Amino acid sequence: VERFFFFDHDTLEPGNLIRHACGSRHVGKNKAQATKALLEEYSGTALDRVFPSSKNIFDVESGFEDAMEKADVAVIATDTDASRAYANDVSVEKGVPAVFVSMFENGCGGEIFVHRPGECCYGCLMLHQERHEFFERYQNTARKADCSSARDVRSMPGIGIDQRFLSAIASRTALDLLLEGSAHALPPIGAPIASNWTVFSVSGIEGILENPLSSLRYRMERHLDCRCGKHSGR
Repeated sequence: VERFFFFDHDTLEPGNLIRHACGSRHVGKNKAQATKALLEEYSGTALDRVFPSSKNIFDVESGFEDAMEKADVAVIATDTDASRAYANDVSVEKGVPAVFVSMFENGCGGEIFVHRPGECCYGCLMLHQERHEFFERYQNTARKADCSSARDVRSMPGIGIDQRFLSAIASRTALDLLLEGSAHALPPIGAPIASNWTVFSVSGIEGILENPLSSLRYRMERHLDCRCGKHSGR
C-alpha cells in the first residue's frame, strides 16, 4: 500500500491517548497530521504519498469525495451514524469498496461491514437492522452534517485494547479487498465474498454472542427500500 488519505478534523487530546496510536508528544495536533507523523517515525523517512486532512468530511472543500474517487478501498472508522451514512453515500456514488468498522456501546464488541460496488451498502445494513427512524431522518436532511448522532463509545480505561481487536479485523479485511484477483501468499480472513457483515464479541454481547472473543458472520443482501440502486443502475 503506497498511498494513504487520512481525514480527521479532531485534535488529539490527553483523554484520547488510552485508545489512540499517537502518544503524548502529539497532543494538541490534528489527529490526521499526527498519524502521518507517527508513520514517518516508524519508517524513518518523510512520506510524500500520505495526505492528511484536518477538514470535516461534510465540508464541500474538504476533498473527501475526490480522495474517495482515487481510492482502491476506503476504511470508514468514524464514530457517528451521520458520518458513516455520508461516507457510504460517497462510496456508493464513486463505486469504491469500503470497510466500515465501529464499536458497540460500552466496548462489548463491534461490527465490520464490507460494501462492494453494486452490492449491499451500509444504508441497506441499517434498514436490515430496522434503524428506519435514523435512515429516514438522514435521507430527508438537506445538510447531512446536521443529522447528528451521539458518538458510539466514550473513552474509558482498557478501551484501546478492545478496539484493537476490531481494528485488526478491519485492516485484514481491507487487505483482502486490495488483494482480490491477484496472486499473493496472504490467506484471506474467512470467506469475504460469502459474508459481508461480521459481529465480533470482545467481552460478550447480551442476547447475541455471550462468549467473549467470538464472532458471527452474515451475508446481507440489498434492501429494497435503500436508494443505493440509483447509483448502480439496479
